[in-house]
Amino acid sequence: YYDYSSSNPSITPFDPVTKTFGEAYTIPLITYNSTMVFGTDKIYFYGGKLLSDNSYTNRLFEYDPVTKALTEKGAGGGTAREKGCGCQIDNRLFFFSGKTSSYISAFTEYDLTSNTFINRAATPVAREVGNIINFGGIAYLTGCISASDYSTMRKVWTYNPTTNTWT
Repeated sequence: YYDYSSSNPSITPFDPVTKTFGEAYTIPLITYNSTMVFGTDKIYFYGGKLLSDNSYTNRLFEYDPVTKALTEKGAGGGTAREKGCGCQIDNRLFFFSGKTSSYISAFTEYDLTSNTFINRAATPVAREVGNIINFGGIAYLTGCISASDYSTMRKVWTYNPTTNTWT
């Protein structure tokens, strides 16, 4: 659980078997409103706004909940932005949309094996937030804030990373 607190970001583990929360602990993150992706065994935070000067960033951080270590993976991938959405498919992280002074359709990929960013073609609709999941190696994107209209917000888009196509 990440509470998006700019002054004291924390994470609280949840045990689905016992249906109980564990002890919360602070993450020394230097951003807020970042895009959070739950990876196979790590949590990733991309972009957001810097606590130091409130500017947009495109930095990527990896958090290991076992060791409680935060590592910066790099910067420079795609448009610096806040409030996007993302998912992991295989060894790649995908970061979609977000907001700067307006809603954007930026799309950035990060390869965990080679530790490199790849800028992809824009998402079909400029949006803030939204939801995306990986199901069977396909990314499903829906919902958002401030798309062009409500019918756009209700559409479900799929992204196929093998063919690099949106449907």
